[in-house]
Amino acid sequence: MDDPPNAIGYVRAVLIPVFLVLAFESESGTDALPAIIFAVIAWGDYADGIAARVTGQYSRLGAILDPIIDRATILSGRDRLLALRAAAALGAARPSPARELFMLLVGPPLVRRGVELKINWPGRVAVFPVMSAIFFGLVGLNNAR
Repeated sequence: MDDPPNAIGYVRAVLIPVFLVLAFESESGTDALPAIIFAVIAWGDYADGIAARVTGQYSRLGAILDPIIDRATILSGRDRLLALRAAAALGAARPSPARELFMLLVGPPLVRRGVELKINWPGRVAVFPVMSAIFFGLVGLNNAR
């Protein structure tokens, strides 16, 4: 494959529905496989950025694809936590739905108008606690005392 960063993005995108199917089939909601798949999708966000920097391959598609996959990942994980009523993990991820939906709705029209969306470290750092809270909720750590 000539474009490793986008290939990682495609794999992340394909894994989201796999995660959802496995997560919602789980009776306890804390099965290992959906949590591991969620972790792979979440860490893939950093892997595609590293691959882009190492290979020098930045693309407009990647700049559009990465934030969309991040939003879909967060919203799908949050939906599973809502179904589990994982209150502690939801508390950490609570601000996300409005932000994620806003980015999904506003981002594509801005890109079509030629606005260049840049992925930056403050954005990456802001996603980490949300993805982590969702992961911890998926493995049942939100109920630990």
